[in-house]
Amino acid sequence: MVFEALVSYIAQNFDIDKEDITRETTFEQFRAESENIVDLYFEMSRRFDIIADEDDLYGIETVGEMEALIKGLIAETEE
Repeated sequence: MVFEALVSYIAQNFDIDKEDITRETTFEQFRAESENIVDLYFEMSRRFDIIADEDDLYGIETVGEMEALIKGLIAETEE
């Protein structure tokens, strides 16, 4: 669910084929700048109704790491 949402957003906003995006894909590979990553993160926070903090993005380099961050925040809100 989260991974699919990330892939869909990335494919649409960076003109990349969905099949080319894996959990190991780095944001650098599709030339995402920090503001693009923040936009992606905040879009996912709206979509999954989580509280996003830009500081959470420190050290996030891959789609899989972003997925894990978002899943962790979803789990926290469900507690």
